[in-house]
Amino acid sequence: MEQTLLCVLGLFSLNLLFYCGQAEVVLTVEPNWSVFFHGESVTLICDVKEGQETDWWYSFNRDGQRFIEYSDFKKHQIHRQYIRTGNYSCTGDKKRSGNPQESKKVHLTVLVYTPKALILEGNSSTVGAVMLTCSVSPSTPGWEYSWYSGTNTQPLTAGDVVFHSNDRISVSQDGLYRCAGGRGTPRYYTVQSDTFVAITPVVKLNHNWPEVFYGEETRLTCEMKGGENVVWEYEWMKQQVVLPENKKEHVVVHATTSDYMCRAESTYGQTRWSKAFRLTVIDSPNLSVSSLWPNPGASVNLNCAAKHPSAGCRFYWYKLIPNIAREYLYDYELLPGSTNGTTQDSYVVYNHTNTAGYACRAGRGDPVHYTSYSHKFVWSREFQSPPSLRVSPDKVQHFRSDSVSLTCEGNSSTQWTVVRFRQDGFMSQRCSGFGTLTGSTCTTQLNEQHAVYWCESKSGQFSSAINISVSYKDILLESPTHPVTEGEAVTLRCKLKTGNFVADVFFYQNNKVVQNDTRWTLTIPAVSKSHEGFYRCEGKYSQRTLTSPQSWISVKSVSKPEHSPGHMPLIVGLVCGVLVIIPLLLLLVVFCYRMSKENKETFSSSEYASPQHDDACHYETVKPRVDTEDDEVRGVVYSLIEIKKRHEINGEKSKPDKGCVYSDLKIQSDADDDQMYAQVQSCSKDKKNNKRQSTPAVAEETVYSEINPGKSSDQ
Repeated sequence: MEQTLLCVLGLFSLNLLFYCGQAEVVLTVEPNWSVFFHGESVTLICDVKEGQETDWWYSFNRDGQRFIEYSDFKKHQIHRQYIRTGNYSCTGDKKRSGNPQESKKVHLTVLVYTPKALILEGNSSTVGAVMLTCSVSPSTPGWEYSWYSGTNTQPLTAGDVVFHSNDRISVSQDGLYRCAGGRGTPRYYTVQSDTFVAITPVVKLNHNWPEVFYGEETRLTCEMKGGENVVWEYEWMKQQVVLPENKKEHVVVHATTSDYMCRAESTYGQTRWSKAFRLTVIDSPNLSVSSLWPNPGASVNLNCAAKHPSAGCRFYWYKLIPNIAREYLYDYELLPGSTNGTTQDSYVVYNHTNTAGYACRAGRGDPVHYTSYSHKFVWSREFQSPPSLRVSPDKVQHFRSDSVSLTCEGNSSTQWTVVRFRQDGFMSQRCSGFGTLTGSTCTTQLNEQHAVYWCESKSGQFSSAINISVSYKDILLESPTHPVTEGEAVTLRCKLKTGNFVADVFFYQNNKVVQNDTRWTLTIPAVSKSHEGFYRCEGKYSQRTLTSPQSWISVKSVSKPEHSPGHMPLIVGLVCGVLVIIPLLLLLVVFCYRMSKENKETFSSSEYASPQHDDACHYETVKPRVDTEDDEVRGVVYSLIEIKKRHEINGEKSKPDKGCVYSDLKIQSDADDDQMYAQVQSCSKDKKNNKRQSTPAVAEETVYSEINPGKSSDQ
């Protein structure tokens, strides 16, 4: 028993001596990381906690396999190309005892790729600034970061940005930023991060107007501050809906008030969405006219009014020219004085006669930004020839689905078409859009409640216009489509769609009853201006009282010749003068005839020649007027006036008597060629001797006048 106890104690002592003699071996890794990237270097250090460093042999193992044989060096650097993932250990072997000791195993992970830095955006406490953080994934220790801006290769300093830490900065200026990480000795770098686009685009208008007109071309620009040298591809959003536009400028023409945002993308990355920009759109100037149906020759005032007029706006005025080749479209021809626009929002068209279309639009800026066109038609009821529009059957009101034919009458060589403007329409519509055009006749079924129709030619002519309305009732009033001339008869007819009236029929003019009896027609034998107005009829059918739509009856005045006021006094004066002079002349002729009956003398010459050198007599010859068309003598008038010089009798000048005038008027028969002679003779009258006597002196003072009316070509 005692021997057994002694043996156990001996074995324990030997074992204790054995274990107490074991040296502790520790493997240390520098840098002290567990994860490395391919290309990094690592140093393994084998420490033995006994004796001197030189007392031991050192070896290194990976996954149980010795890959560094025994040497005197406890440190071993594994270069970047040899580092691998595995369990590493080291062995210390005492040179004299030959008792090797192995360390605990250390696991190293080696990633075979080069990491890439990553920039993350965060909130900054500084207003208007952006917090940027650079990191490496997976997260590993030991990294130091460098920051770069734009295409610069030199790292940013504290003078460029605010460094909160090595991996975190704040930037307040828009720009392009990137970062890279580095660690270890020799330095190992990550791949640079993607460029972080710290740019917030700004949507701007290409002008300074707070509001734009509907239809006015407006350009929105997506401005990029800090990325001027980068090729960007843009993206636009309107009211949270992405638009297909991918350019820097977005053109807005026909839009409503909306919010617009933009962003851009390049090879460096994508920007954030800009702040929403509110584009306020107001109505374009609306064209109004003083009268849609002016009287012929009247002036028409055009007004291009805007709800919110803008400073610098100019207004442009146009006449519509039909473009028959293109449906719904017109060409625009500037009206006189409108080439550079007008500052006034009104324009006067003088002497309007035919149907015409007008348009206006506003413009501002340099170059000029125009609004959309605003159209208005001004119609004429007056019948023009050519062209003219005829409708068959000729009446204003029709039942729904009735078929009508509208014919343009004018120059047969001109291409015509019928145009319709609906009551609720914005633009006119040509026949091809609502009917069938055969030659110059448009046939259509009426389904519109009300429309105005007229003719247009390829050369730009317009006809007068007519109203055609559709009755959705069972009754209508038949009335002429064109104005009725004063003095003409007109008949209006009250018509049911089916059946007959069971009671009296009422006709109204301007809401006043003008006829009430069993007749279905109202006849006006001779219309006048007082008959112009709105007419409707009313009748009873099957216990129902039916009232037709009303129609306008237009009365055209009879044209009368106008005399110029400036000529009236002259005409009145001439008439009065003739009325006064003719009786006086007749009295004078009769009186002179009686006084000079015994002294009358007949002259038979049909034409007198005026002597050139006779100082005693002066003759005036009036030759017959010859019509150049038929070379016939329309009338012959002769006039002879003879004035004698005074002769001396017995050395004295004879004095003519002023108290006597003789006149001899002789009208010959047709055989004498209808000659008329008048002799006017001045003579002296002896107060003491009442006997009529003709003296030589008196004869010398005789004045003759010959009047020959000649023969009329009609005789």
